[in-house]
Amino acid sequence: HESEVREPQSLREHNDEAYWRELRRGMERADSERYIARLVESSGKLVLLSKLLPKLKEDGHRVLLFSQFTKMLDLIEDLVEARGW
Repeated sequence: HESEVREPQSLREHNDEAYWRELRRGMERADSERYIARLVESSGKLVLLSKLLPKLKEDGHRVLLFSQFTKMLDLIEDLVEARGW
């Protein structure tokens, strides 16, 4: 249930990859979409990616993402895999 999911205690924890991975492990497969929705809502960059990537894929484009933050790339990987892009 939603009430059983611990909310992040600080902005740092909110953006911490380990928090989101722990959250995902604790959820069942049926709750995967809720995890992805919360992940996307937590970051403006992920909101933008979730709008752009489906359109780019539909038009046959390929996308290459660069980031200094490998943790962010791990979270983007979760998003991409969950949405099947």
